[in-house]
Amino acid sequence: MRAGIRRILEDIKGIKVVGEASCGEDAVKWCRTNSVDVVLMDMSMPGIGGLEATRKIARSTADVKIIMLTVHTENPLPAKVMQAGAAATSAKARLRRKS
Repeated sequence: MRAGIRRILEDIKGIKVVGEASCGEDAVKWCRTNSVDVVLMDMSMPGIGGLEATRKIARSTADVKIIMLTVHTENPLPAKVMQAGAAATSAKARLRRKS
């Protein structure tokens, strides 16, 4: 999934993919040492998970916008994601490349 999203984003003019992480802990560490505008976070990320990683990144990096990617869209999950510091959520099923 991560490689597919990266390929889609790299094809969009004006978007530069500058990094990726394989677990929540690595995402938090990466965001603390690098300046980014947007983070795409997987809710089901290994380690501390996407929700806790979002909380930590949002607390330590005020200007970053976090978009949570998830297959789980039922309530109250979107509210929990926003409370953790995400700017938006997106269902993974909707992320498809145009033909």
